[in-house]
Amino acid sequence: MNSQRHRKTPPKVSDFPDLKWIYESSHDGIDENLLILFHGLGDNPANFINFGIKMQLPQTAVLAIRGPVPIPGFAMEEGSGWQATFDEMGEELAPSHPLVRATVQSTRHVVARFVQFLGTQWPLANIFLLGFSQGGSTAIDVALFGSLPVPVGGVVSISGWVDSSLCEASPLGAMANTQVLVTQGERDEELGEAWKAKRAFLASLLCNSLTVQPIQDKGHSMPSSALEMRYIMEFFGKNLKLRNVALESMSDVYEVKLSQ
Repeated sequence: MNSQRHRKTPPKVSDFPDLKWIYESSHDGIDENLLILFHGLGDNPANFINFGIKMQLPQTAVLAIRGPVPIPGFAMEEGSGWQATFDEMGEELAPSHPLVRATVQSTRHVVARFVQFLGTQWPLANIFLLGFSQGGSTAIDVALFGSLPVPVGGVVSISGWVDSSLCEASPLGAMANTQVLVTQGERDEELGEAWKAKRAFLASLLCNSLTVQPIQDKGHSMPSSALEMRYIMEFFGKNLKLRNVALESMSDVYEVKLSQ
């Protein structure tokens, strides 16, 4: 099998200069799906893409975006975010702060345009979003409120939820059918018990397409247990769009014989 025929042309930053990202083709040479990664607050795509690569999802290229919102005192290359979080003095901003709302909306708009740009190579049903914490919140927000023409293939959020005060309307039409998985540590020192109310709010937005997997004895962190990774891998196992390349190759041979 010639793996090059199944690879997509890597997206060029020059074609979409509003965002920065790192791209890696699928480990098996078949870029049928695309996994877009959203790092946590203060992280960067160079660190986060390794998580996506290590998952080794079949027939899935990986792309990690740099959060477009700077953090006061940080160089963008060191770490960034998806919405304004701190003021210039390092004090945390309330969700009701005008700058928070403005940056949530601007990030939603630019990332949704980027997803549609990528949709020129991948059907949106073959594009999946995965994020941690603030990145997970952004992944859900873009999927539900980004005015995409059709739903993406699915969203995985690790300890990230949308804030009801930053959601202006319910998802429109088919967006409410978006498949969403949230894994949530039951000892989350950042959210405490507040995640339970956030779960109820998110469930109210979706048409029975939300799966929440609480993880015992886990705090606010990336997956570190086999159980949590199994939940994530099972989600992708149910939703990835996979080609039967062997069967396609047999079809090609058959067609050649017929033409002789």
